[in-house]
Amino acid sequence: MSATLKAREMTLLDILGRVMYATPRQLEQWGLPQSAISRMLPRLTTMGLVSVVDDTRPNVVALTHKGGAVVNRPLPSGKSYTSWPVMAHRCCRNAVELELRKTIPRFTFFSRKYAFASGLNPSRGEHGGSDADGNLYLVLIDDYLMEPRRIAHCWTRPHAPNPRYYSETASRHWQDLAQHLIVFATDQHQVARHQAFIEKCQAIKQLVAAGVARSTIRHTHGLNTVATIDTYASLPDDVAVHYTPPLWDIR
Repeated sequence: MSATLKAREMTLLDILGRVMYATPRQLEQWGLPQSAISRMLPRLTTMGLVSVVDDTRPNVVALTHKGGAVVNRPLPSGKSYTSWPVMAHRCCRNAVELELRKTIPRFTFFSRKYAFASGLNPSRGEHGGSDADGNLYLVLIDDYLMEPRRIAHCWTRPHAPNPRYYSETASRHWQDLAQHLIVFATDQHQVARHQAFIEKCQAIKQLVAAGVARSTIRHTHGLNTVATIDTYASLPDDVAVHYTPPLWDIR
């Protein structure tokens, strides 16, 4: 079938093969002219290679099983329906990747299979990525009113490796793999909460480095346990928190 497809149609399928869902605007930001997208979507939809969720604005373009087979990016078996929160989060992740590429050369989120092969098992909102120099990042995307303390939990929590992709039995952590931690939130209030938490963690880290008694640190910052000190102090020095506008205003 690929022989009957035009170059731009294959490009569109290749993009969706990596991200699975995208808005037309995001496809344009990845290099496809909007006029070409408008012409291609009816044909690709008729061929059963993509589907379009057109009851939202912006629309969501989704890869089908047939389309995935064309670009050798098979979708999970038996997956015939995806919930709106999953599609919305994927498109939010696209927006974050496009934003990060403005300051981090060739920043790209890697697949869950790559994470599995590294001994990781990403949870909700956890996304690994890399840049042109091979630096690795953990990017947390908060589009669900995440509690700030989860930032430290995600960085340090032990993962149960997927034995299909990773043969070692020892648990791994994001902090074993990533050099950088970035947080994005779709709510300005959440951005402020996360920033305040990061500042708290950095203050604790400074107290630990200064040799202050752990009991004093625990009392000063109202921590439940002394063990929490190590978790909070483990965050990188350059954690960044950013706002990303929501793509949809659903009220």
